[in-house]
Amino acid sequence: MVETAVENVAPRADAGRLQVVRAGGQRFVRRLLLAFLAVAICPVAVLQVLVHRFVADRLREEFLDQARERAEVARKVGRDYVRFLRREQGPGRPITDDPLVWIADTIGNDLDVFEEGRLLASSKRELYDAGLLPRRVSGSVYREVILQGQPFYVRDEKIGEFTYSVASVPLQLEEGAEPWILSLAFQACFVTRSRYVEERTNPHYAR
Repeated sequence: MVETAVENVAPRADAGRLQVVRAGGQRFVRRLLLAFLAVAICPVAVLQVLVHRFVADRLREEFLDQARERAEVARKVGRDYVRFLRREQGPGRPITDDPLVWIADTIGNDLDVFEEGRLLASSKRELYDAGLLPRRVSGSVYREVILQGQPFYVRDEKIGEFTYSVASVPLQLEEGAEPWILSLAFQACFVTRSRYVEERTNPHYAR
């Protein structure tokens, strides 16, 4: 009877060991597959991040170059115009909205001029009259351009859901006097192009 009991127990023990071996083998295979997936996915994810960053940086550089170039053109035209009027009409505050509208049409960007932080003239006066834009320049723009003397500064602004960029430069007319601030509003082309890149390089981009 003892031998019979041993004979009955032995197959069950072998079957138990076989199940343990099979379970261990399945866990090993799953871990191996996960390791292969990790090795395959990580480089793709890293490459995706690097490509997106590279393209976004290039778009930003192109935008800044364009903004700087147009701001310089607007500054030269505005400075020459004001100096011409001062020679013809004498000192005072000769700049009005009309010349800014003409310059804006010429270079393809709206313009604002601020004196001591307050709006002096604009090519888009209706937005200020409607209360959509503040009549004082942004504190960060005044700090960077006037207090710290930066020759060029860009800041993103919003009107409701519409996002656009504003490039600001000093407009120095008299030696020793506080310069005016000349600001150019750029449409949301940079933001739109950046969103386009985001959608193409990131499949999980949330609209």
